[in-house]
Amino acid sequence: MSETRGTNVITVALSPSLDRTLITHYLAVGYQNRAEESTRLDPAGEAVDIARALHRLIQSVHAIIVLGDDATGRSYQALLSAESFEYSIIQVKGGRTPSNTIILDTGNHTETQILEEGTGMSRDDLVQVVHVLRDKVRPGDIVVFAGPLPPGVPANTYAWMTEMAHEAGARRGAARGDQGPARFRRHQPASGGGVLQLPGAHARARRRERTPACGDGCADGADRHPQ
Repeated sequence: MSETRGTNVITVALSPSLDRTLITHYLAVGYQNRAEESTRLDPAGEAVDIARALHRLIQSVHAIIVLGDDATGRSYQALLSAESFEYSIIQVKGGRTPSNTIILDTGNHTETQILEEGTGMSRDDLVQVVHVLRDKVRPGDIVVFAGPLPPGVPANTYAWMTEMAHEAGARRGAARGDQGPARFRRHQPASGGGVLQLPGAHARARRRERTPACGDGCADGADRHPQ
């Protein structure tokens, strides 16, 4: 990226999904059904959808996307090559990228979703996301964290990453989790300055596993890993 470019929007997708959409007319559960059109595959996830929409509005956008190293993750990455916005891929070794199936019933005017859950992320995976984020952020940029957190990831991960983005020069950050576009409050990171943070942004309700604090391998503030 050029140092002289204007404000950039960086989106962070910790839990993207490969969406498979089927269209049928009057879905009959338990019986054979025929698809009305060809199956559609889309590299999806809230942060990716936001990047795609903003790019169409002539915004400078860069998406940071975390994928598993499985077949679904490789398919997702192949489909991303058709996108026109910039992106960075962080691959989780042994990770599983969720693939969702959406069935559109044109007869009943309903949408049925079958959702898979991906695997969690280790401390090192989260630190790698922060390192890429700090490398991409330039003064005045806006950072958006969107989508549910992966299983087992600390609930304050978005708050921690927001603070890291601010320290790297981001003018504003916003996080959106499972609870959707709720009210925002002003979040004051330790370094000072205002960053928007969605309270309570978290993954689907489940008992959180505490992630050990980052050790000597962390740098540039990443040792303040969420607990």
